[in-house]
Amino acid sequence: MPPQTVPPPPSPSSTASVPPAEGGSEAVPRIVPVRRTGRRTAAVAVLVRLALVLDPVVRNDAFQWDDVLSYVATARYAAVTTLLSIGQRYVERYYARGTAGAR
Repeated sequence: MPPQTVPPPPSPSSTASVPPAEGGSEAVPRIVPVRRTGRRTAAVAVLVRLALVLDPVVRNDAFQWDDVLSYVATARYAAVTTLLSIGQRYVERYYARGTAGAR
């Protein structure tokens, strides 16, 4: 029985390229997106750290939630009034067309 020959493994350049285009002589390299596992790992680490910080705050019986909720309500009121004032500016500018007050 004759010895069998094993073909050599393909080189990395031949597996990572696309055959040449019509009229072209060189193979075009295949572009593969880089995986961003570090971003996901960092996001999970930040979320775990945030949970570890907030857990004692939420479970603390001495924590005064009434004060916290008043601060949240105040911030929400400030955000809503800011958005409404921005909208009011555009409404007033729209209806002031053709008058001396329009800019």
